[in-house]
Parts: sequence; C-alpha cells; structure tokens
Amino acid sequence: MMNIFKVFASRKKFPEEMMSVLAGYLIHPNMEHGLGRSFAERLLKEVVGENNTDIIHHFNATPDEKIRCSLEENVNTAFIDIVYFFGDYILAIENKIYDESVEEDQLEREYLGLIKKYPKYKIIMVYLVPYISPGAKYEYKALEQIVEFPNKSSIITWSQTITKIINEIITDIELSLNKVIPTKTHLILESLNAFIKDKYCGYNFVIRKGVNGTRSNFPRCTYSELKNKKHGFVGVALGTAGLLKMSKEEILSKGFQYDESTECDRQYWLHLNEFLNIANQKINGVTFPMRIINPIKTQKNSTRGSSSEGYMGKINSAHIYSLVCQNDCGRIFIGIKSGERGFIDTPLQKIDKTSWQVTSGKQPNSQWISGDRYKVLYEKKFSERKMQNKMT
Repeated sequence: MMNIFKVFASRKKFPEEMMSVLAGYLIHPNMEHGLGRSFAERLLKEVVGENNTDIIHHFNATPDEKIRCSLEENVNTAFIDIVYFFGDYILAIENKIYDESVEEDQLEREYLGLIKKYPKYKIIMVYLVPYISPGAKYEYKALEQIVEFPNKSSIITWSQTITKIINEIITDIELSLNKVIPTKTHLILESLNAFIKDKYCGYNFVIRKGVNGTRSNFPRCTYSELKNKKHGFVGVALGTAGLLKMSKEEILSKGFQYDESTECDRQYWLHLNEFLNIANQKINGVTFPMRIINPIKTQKNSTRGSSSEGYMGKINSAHIYSLVCQNDCGRIFIGIKSGERGFIDTPLQKIDKTSWQVTSGKQPNSQWISGDRYKVLYEKKFSERKMQNKMT
C-alpha cells in the first residue's frame, strides 16, 4: 500500500511542523477525519491519567464550537506548536519528532509565557517527543520543577503513546466498534503508524541493476566489511552528524548502505574514508573525529542557512573545540545565533550543553564565526582546556 507520508519524506527530511499540523488535525473534533473526540479523549487520558475524570469530563462537556485550536501560538517568549482551548483549560503541546531538535529551556519559556498571556486558564503542558532520550528527559525535568497545581505537565512519545492511540482506534474500527470512521481515515492512520515506526523515513528511490539485470537497493555492509573496501560511499542517516551520535555498539552492529562508485551526489552519503575515520575513532573511544576528510557537498540542510557545501551537522560545543584545534581541520565555520556576541553572552554552565551547526568551506553568513575565532572565544571561557590542548 502506498504510504503518502513516506512519499513526502523521500526527498528531504520530513518537517516537524507538518507532524504538528497533523497531530492538531487528529485532536480537533471539528475536522472531517470522522474521529470526533476519539483521538483527543484518548490523548487526554494518556496525558492526565484515566483517573483524572474531572478534566476529561470538562473536555467532553465543552461544545465543539467552544473548542479552539491555535498552531504556532505566540506567547512572546516562544512559539508553541499546538494549543487547544476548552472551557477554562489550555492543552499546550510542544512537538518533536527528531531527538536533535530538543532545545534547552524551551519548555520553561513556553510555560511561563502561557501563564503570563492566559492567567485565567489552567494549563496542561505536554512534551511530545520521538522517545524518552536523555536530552528530552533533562528538558522535561526542568519543566516539572516549575509547574504548580492546578496546572499539569506530561511527557509522551510518538513511538509509544501516539502509536498506541492509533492502534486502539484501528482495532475499534476492525471490530466494528466505531463504524462512523471513513475507510480513508482508517487507511491513513495505518500509514501514519507505519511512518512513525519507521522513524519518519521516506522511500528509497536509489536503485540499480543487479548482476542478473533485476532492480535492487544498494547492499548493506557492516563496519567490518566496509574496512576491507578501497573506495566508495556509505549511506548514514543525517550524514556526519548522525554518525557522530551513534554509539560504538550501533556502529559495530548496524548495516550501512554502500555504493562502490567513485562519485556520489546523494544526500547523507559519506565518502568511505570519512566514514571509516569517524567510525574508527568512535570505536576507540574518541568523542569526536580528529580529522574530517573531504566534506561531501551533498550533506545539505536548508535549516537556518546551513545549506552550504561541506555541512557537517549540529555538534556539541566541546566537540567543535576538538575539531578546530586540529591542524588539518580546514576552513571551519560555526553557526551561532547572533554570531560572536551570541557565544559571548551564553553562560559558562550552558555552553557544554549546547550544540551548534558546523560547516566547512565558505562562510554562509555573518552569524557563522570562523573556527579560529571560535577557538579563541572558547579558550577565554575555559582557560583550563587551553592548557590541556597544549599538553596533548
């Protein structure tokens, strides 16, 4: 069966904004999906608990025309992906489908902004994430510390909570417990569930002819097999940034797509030498590759001006320092909001928890500072690391 979500995710990384719109659509009882309040009520039970019948009853007692939805709600300190108003409650959802999108202090800014903008409402603040990663857990715990009764907070996941809700609705349809849901909605929910489980990946359009003339995908090779290759390219989700985030165990156990050609113009395919250089040092316990070989121009990302050739991804600040201290690192630029002033104004204790985008080659714009300048500014903040770098 064709999966329309996978089709739209096949060329570029699927945008989180689209998943926010889709979630808002499924929750809204007035939309033409035919779900009525089924999705919204199940979601509320997951968020506040089935025993919290007062909130659920309050939602069900609110007429359809009194339920209002706002996407990208501006609360001055931030924009919140999905905000529902029902009665004297606000259901606010900050959505993430990629772990690397987690931002420090974002939930706190959104929550405090809501309180200030809507002081008469009771707020249910929801953090919807792909899975409970350390970063998401850290960010949510910071929110928990400031949420006071009668307001509530909850963290739920696409991979477990949302797929559970969808499975329950599909089961009801198949058991004829809900006959009013259109067949098209049923099929779309099945496609959505498969899309979530496949981590928002698109179809693989890259095919070639096998030895018998049949069409097949590029073969997958293990790290051990790739070590014996002499040239080619390796496909890695999110390119260099994705490989940097993988653990030693993942690299050793995973199968990677491999193309033995000498040229490659596909997104997120690494030169074999670059892949092995990073993988070898990750396996040996080095937190960041000491040398980036031949940054591939196909690693492009249109977000925040990072579409320049040689884009490496979003990388931890300390790892960036390791990179710019190498003699053969090339011409490196780091994308920091407000540029040099943004780095200087970032509190010392926050820098190590911050990641910035990195590219090599040309400076994309004025907010990207050179590696040399980054090194100077970083060592002013962490003088002891300058000494360690000299010793090594």
